[in-house]
Parts: sequence; structure tokens; C-alpha cells
Amino acid sequence: MSGTETALDPRGFERHGFERHGFERHGFDLRDGLGALFRHARPALLILAAALVGAGIYLLLTPTEYTSDAKLIIRLGREKSAAPINGGANQNYMFSERAQNVNNEIEILRDPSIVRGEFEALKRIMPLGDLGQPPEEWGAWLVYQGRQLVRAAKAVKTWVVDTLRIPFEAVGLLRHLSPDEKLYEAYLASFKVVFVKETDVIVTGFTWTDPTFAADALNRLLDAYKRRHVEVYADETPASFYAGKLERARAELAAIDRQLGKYLKGANTASFAIEQQNDLGTLADLARQKSAAQIEREGVETRLRRTKESGPDRWQPTPADADPTVAAFDQRFAELRTRRSELATRFRPAAPEFASLDRDLTELARQKYRALISADTTRLAVLAEKIAAISNIEASRRQAAIGQSDASLAFGRLGQQKSLLADEIAQTQRRIDELTTGTGLDSQSVTSSALVARAVPPRLPSGPNRLLILGLAAGLGLVAALAYVALAEILAQTYRSASDVARSLGVPVLAALPLRDEGRAAPRRSRAPGLRGATA
Repeated sequence: MSGTETALDPRGFERHGFERHGFERHGFDLRDGLGALFRHARPALLILAAALVGAGIYLLLTPTEYTSDAKLIIRLGREKSAAPINGGANQNYMFSERAQNVNNEIEILRDPSIVRGEFEALKRIMPLGDLGQPPEEWGAWLVYQGRQLVRAAKAVKTWVVDTLRIPFEAVGLLRHLSPDEKLYEAYLASFKVVFVKETDVIVTGFTWTDPTFAADALNRLLDAYKRRHVEVYADETPASFYAGKLERARAELAAIDRQLGKYLKGANTASFAIEQQNDLGTLADLARQKSAAQIEREGVETRLRRTKESGPDRWQPTPADADPTVAAFDQRFAELRTRRSELATRFRPAAPEFASLDRDLTELARQKYRALISADTTRLAVLAEKIAAISNIEASRRQAAIGQSDASLAFGRLGQQKSLLADEIAQTQRRIDELTTGTGLDSQSVTSSALVARAVPPRLPSGPNRLLILGLAAGLGLVAALAYVALAEILAQTYRSASDVARSLGVPVLAALPLRDEGRAAPRRSRAPGLRGATA
């Protein structure tokens, strides 16, 4: 404690009837925190200054970077520029291809071969960074010497990094890089390609310590990308190959046309389809005639069977289609029946006139029976001949239709071959047109991406962000300083104030002895455990 103070033993309170919990317990307040901060102000400031100095050294050794950028806008792919667009589904297809076109261009841009192909050209235009002769003016001379020191520090930094890489390269964890390989990797890391979402725009950039070189390098890489795009989409197949294929297809088509003409001439028809339709109609008509004849024959056979079952002594009904000779029997039968009715009014049934008339009726019924049998038998013979004739005609017509169908099938196959050849000729002609258009586009280096504007040297640096780095360093230094102060206070074993004693023992301080005069001798002090400068 500062001065000589007396702290009472808390156990004495209990002996004198005081209760510990009756007193207010002191806590850590802002005054204690500020006191601790002032007690450790020097190391805290040193920690904060070390963080700022480290950030300054980092910024001093980190070169200023400049990023030159250029934008590419993706249009309809040049490989589809020769294809006709008729609207509708083709337009939907065109818009669905845009995302694929953008991804294709990004992959071409990110291909390392573009940087590899321009590596030597980039080396030739890259500035060497020589500061030249020192100026005579003292102010400029100081700046020149400062830059020389910075270059020397950067060289030391590079040497340290290379030296630290040696053991890792020896065990195979890192690959040893030559100076050209390091420069190539730096070019690759400096070339950035970013796709802007919801657009057809690709942003490219090149970051380097020299703004002019950044712009020149980006322009060279974009020119190389344009040449590579033409190489990727250029078709190496010559148009003469497709021209020969087109001539062969046209010759085959002419041969098929001649063969089709021979088929039509040999079949003596203008169209196999019409002939097939006629054959089908004739066969259907013959089938109907044959069916009607068969139905009629079945009816005549049924009637003949019934006539025979009835017998000759029974009067048979006359069919509707009977000939006049059969119908005459009905007239004679009616006359005899009328005469018999007249005789019945004058004679008895046993009279000889009735017997003679009944014999005539019976004989007339037998004659009609024989006439019906003869007529139906003749009709059946006629129907049989008709059915046979129809069957013969139907068979011949069917055979002719089969032959016609075979010819029609052969004709149809030739027609299909003709259609396929026509499609092949159309596709080949389109391919020739595309190759012709592509050759013209290749000669003019036309691509599906357009450069909005060529890259120009940037005026403002893109990095490092000095304010952000210094702010982070200051914040981290302040946190580290506060952490040091807190740790130092936690590890301290000394009571510096009455509040320390109250907080440690858990009881309030009732009294403290003032400082003694410097001229008087200091009384003998008894040190209690954990209490320095306090008398018991």
C-alpha cells in the first residue's frame, strides 16, 4: 500500500460481535481499471507501437499494386451465326444457349495456355524497375535513397522466403521454381476473370506494380484470347469434302428418280396409291357380291329342303322370286278350287264330278312340286357357278393387288430413300454455307464476345489498402495491450489500495493509518501473508 495503513483482521469482527455480511462488498470499478491502465501504460504503448510499426514495415515491403480492367460482352455464338432464326422455338433455344456461351468464354479466358503463349512478349515489355542515377537535389536524393533501401529490404525478404523454402523443397512438399516459372505463376495470379451475374458481361483484370504494364499486359492477353477463340471454333474440315459428298448425294437422288419412273411405267400407272385404292375397292365389291350369292344359296337350299319335307301331295306356297311357269300353277289351282265350290252347291261329296276334280287338284299339286324342285335345283346350280366365278375373279384381283402392293412397297422404300437423300443434301448444303461463313469470320477474327473498351493504365492503386491495414493493426495492438494489462493485474500479488484488500478478503476496510512523517523513524512492520505495507 502507498503509505502505512492498518488493516484489521476480519476475524476480529466476529470476535467483537460484528457480522461480515452486514457490510457492503466493494467491486472493480472504472477508477481501478484506469489506475491499472496507467500503471502499465509504458508496455501497453510499446505493444501498440510494435503493431503499428509491423504494419508499416509490411506496407513498406509490399509494393503498390495497380489493376487495369476491361469488360467483354457475350453475344450470340459465332458458330450459330450462319443458322437461320425463324422465331418461336429457335429463339428460346438461342436464349438458352447464352449461359453456355458465357461459360465457354470464361473457360477459354482462364486457360493457362493464353498466358503461356504471351509469356515471352510480357517479359519483353515488363519494366525492369531500375531507379537510374541518383538526383543532385538533396530532397530528391533522400527519396531516391529511401527507394533504394526499400528495394534492398524487398530483396532481403525474397532471399529469406527462398531460403525458408529450401527444406520444404528438399522433402518434396514444395516444388522448386526457376525465375521464369515464378514470373509465369505471378502472371497467372495477376490475370483475373470474373463473371457479372444476371448479365452477359465478363470483367477481366490484370494487377501489377506498374500501371502501364498492367494495361499493356491485359490488352495482349485479350488479343491472345481472341486468336484462341478463333482457333477453337474454326472448323478444320474443308468445304471441298462436303462439296464432294453433296455431288454424290445428288447423283444417288437422280438414280432413284429414274428407278421410280421405271416402276411407274412398268406398272402402267401414275400412282401406286391410286392403284392400291382401286384394288381395295374392287376386292370389297367382289366380297359383297360373293356374300350376297352365298346368302341367296342358303335361302334356296332351305326352301328346297322344306319343299321336299312337305311332299308332292301337299300344295306348296309359291316363292316371291318364282318364274311365270310356277305362278301359272297357282292360277290353275284357283280355278279348280272355284269350280269345286260351285259343284258343292249342286252335288253331293260322293258324286263322280267331285272325285274327278279332286284327282285334278292332286295332280296339279304334284306338278307344282316337281316344278319347284326343278326351279330351286337350277337356281342352286346358277348360284354355285356365280360364286365360283366371283371367287376366281377375287383370287386374280387379290393376286394382282399383292403384286401391286409389293411394287408399291418397293416404290415406297425408294421414296423414303429419296426423302433421306433430300434431307442429307439440305444438311450438307447448310454445312457448306456454315463453313463458307466460318471461313469469312475466321479471316476477320470475328468472335462471339465483344470488347467494350481496351484497357488503359489505372490512375489510382488497387492495393494494398493502407488505411484498412493500419486500422486493423491499431485495433489488434490495442486489444493486445489491454490483454497484457489485464493479465498483469491478474498475476500481480500486491495490494495497492484499500479496495484491493476489501475485494480480496470479502469485507470492507474500517480504517486506515495515514502516512508517517519522513523525519520520524518507521515503526516495525509485521507482514501478513498476502498483504504488503499493511500493519496487522
